[in-house]
Amino acid sequence: MTAAVWIQADTIWSPSIIEVDELADYQSLVDGWVEALQVPSLGITIFVNEEGRLRRLKFNARASLLWWHRTPDARSQMICGDAVIVGAPDASGKATDAPGDLVTMLTEDGLFAVLVKIPYEDQGVYVDPVTGTSNHVVPLPPSMEGWYVCQGMYPDYFSAAVWAMLIEERWAAVDDTKVVSVAGMEHLFPSFMKRRSTD
Repeated sequence: MTAAVWIQADTIWSPSIIEVDELADYQSLVDGWVEALQVPSLGITIFVNEEGRLRRLKFNARASLLWWHRTPDARSQMICGDAVIVGAPDASGKATDAPGDLVTMLTEDGLFAVLVKIPYEDQGVYVDPVTGTSNHVVPLPPSMEGWYVCQGMYPDYFSAAVWAMLIEERWAAVDDTKVVSVAGMEHLFPSFMKRRSTD
């Protein structure tokens, strides 16, 4: 059995952890023939209904955001219908378990932040030299040289992914973005965490 995340198109249902084994499992979950969308930077495959748009299945905003954020060339397309996320295939072509850290971020409650990779050597308000767009950024530890965390937090992975894509499009100097869980990085958000503790 392969550990997977099922993201239903209807947003009243939260993403859920499931197990899949055979092709029939995928077909049942996406309601038809399957298409595999590879997202190498996340080490995942998103299985969707290959006729989702033709059949006018419901737009899956969350699965689309996950795909779009890490696959910019796909942003003119959309995922329609339910989606199943598993790990990238192994050497034999068999699906692997969905990455544990991503499973946690997609299925558990928490706060999320956006990391940006920019040519900057300080902390404070970074102003993009081309677009003039600014944002307050804080450097990460030396082991993550070049990465900064934006001073904003989001209630779920998908909300953060929207902001990450906007940053990529508006900041010419941004080389890359990541969505991360704030858990374990609270010290980078002292003013925000203080406000939350008094609510």
